[in-house]
Amino acid sequence: MTVNLKYRSSYNLKASLFVLGILIILGLLYVSQNLTDQLRDEARKTVTFYAESYAKIASEYEVDDYSFFFEQFVGRITFPVVISTLENVPSDWKNLDIDSRNKSEEALAEVKNIMLAMDSENEPITLSYRIELGKVDTVIEIAKLHYGDSKLITQLQWLPYIEIGIAGIFILLGFAGFQFIRRSERRLIWAGMAKETAHQLGTPLSSLMGWMEMLEDADSEKMSKLLPEMRTDIKRLNRVANRFSQIGVGGGLKPTDLNEVIEVVIKYLQKRLPQKGNKVEIVKKLRKLPDIQINRDLFEWALENIIKNSADAISKENGIIEVYSDYNVRKNRVEIRVSDNGIGIPSRFHKEIFKPGYSTKSRGWGLGLSLAKRIIEKSHKGELILKESKKNEGTTMQIFFYDKQ
Repeated sequence: MTVNLKYRSSYNLKASLFVLGILIILGLLYVSQNLTDQLRDEARKTVTFYAESYAKIASEYEVDDYSFFFEQFVGRITFPVVISTLENVPSDWKNLDIDSRNKSEEALAEVKNIMLAMDSENEPITLSYRIELGKVDTVIEIAKLHYGDSKLITQLQWLPYIEIGIAGIFILLGFAGFQFIRRSERRLIWAGMAKETAHQLGTPLSSLMGWMEMLEDADSEKMSKLLPEMRTDIKRLNRVANRFSQIGVGGGLKPTDLNEVIEVVIKYLQKRLPQKGNKVEIVKKLRKLPDIQINRDLFEWALENIIKNSADAISKENGIIEVYSDYNVRKNRVEIRVSDNGIGIPSRFHKEIFKPGYSTKSRGWGLGLSLAKRIIEKSHKGELILKESKKNEGTTMQIFFYDKQ
């Protein structure tokens, strides 16, 4: 079987891309924030470890000068650090873009500004040690250790903005793609409607041309037989014109015997279905129905499309299309089923069959079922569903009309 999808509805794709974009952004934000928090936690643990090391040494050896601490311990740190007095006056620093040997007022003022900015991100750690004065343990605070984010953390902080920018580009490209799909859809539908119009008009026009040729040599007796056939084809042309004029307009609903309409459609199509080779027979099983408000012209069109779609799906000899009608008293609705013993529809395409452009044929525009569904559901407030379909076993379509009387 050849499956040709000329059109895919963009609605599910839009929702999927939007959700995907949101998930990507949330995922990247979570990862970047998690990494940032881990790096900051690691930095604080490192600084705290050095501070505790200093406190231990100072307590045991009565160290008053903490310059060695900066040189031996803090000097090994790769992120920005500043040692200050308890009054927040910088005394030494590392990994800043300012020479640590430059102790000018301008340099100290600049370092202090950087130090205060670092404090807004990371709380400074006080360098202290314990001594015993008499029988009292006393904590001696001697300096503060300020530290900032590493270059890696700074880069990670920019990551969310980069992510949003990428997502924005992604959404813009998606929007442009959707616009292209919509334009393609419109072109497809217009072209398909034009082809459908030509197809609908072709049969009666061909018949009329044949009748005209026969009239040229017809006597009065032959003419009396030809004129009714010509009237039938003219009525058919008028019905086709009415069908197209009523699409999307609504109204025109009248109480109608659906079984009588089904009989007319079957009679019309039976003459036009294959009678040799892959012969197709339409079997009807119609039960008594209440009259239902329908637009006869449009309903005939919808039913024709459904039955022709079934006929096109039959590739075996002695194909059978069964048309059932019944009234479901419990659900207060008329139920019409069209079943065939054709090739069936693969399960992966069950949600696609009512979309414009879906076709199981290598030719055609795939508007038949889409048009039928629109007529049944938009014009008649009914339902058209795919009841079941199995590979090489056949397909059953079902129509529901609700009795509102």
